[in-house]
Amino acid sequence: MPKAHLTYIATAYGKPRSKFGLGNDFAKWATEAGMPARCRLHGLKKGGMRRLAEAGNTTHELMAISGHKTLTEVQRYADDADRKRLAESGMAKRNGPSVNTELSNPAVESVKPTAKALK
Repeated sequence: MPKAHLTYIATAYGKPRSKFGLGNDFAKWATEAGMPARCRLHGLKKGGMRRLAEAGNTTHELMAISGHKTLTEVQRYADDADRKRLAESGMAKRNGPSVNTELSNPAVESVKPTAKALK
């Protein structure tokens, strides 16, 4: 690709695309491709950020990758990933072997009272 622009995605007229123009064009392309209306450029970015957070990237690493300038939005991705990780960890503990397997109550035989002798 020629290095005429600082952006990689230019318009048909050779001008850099704005983020709004790219989002609108992507929506049009997705619709033309028969994809559901929920498939939009922001969703791709959000999905990528979520996967990076789930892979263990820190909030500052996410900011460096995404270009976010504040922690507010990036923290949401990290919190979602932490919540998923904690849920999986909690369920693994629930489904794993019990700590008290050696201390379970032994089977107790039922003891019937003996019949009283008739006098």
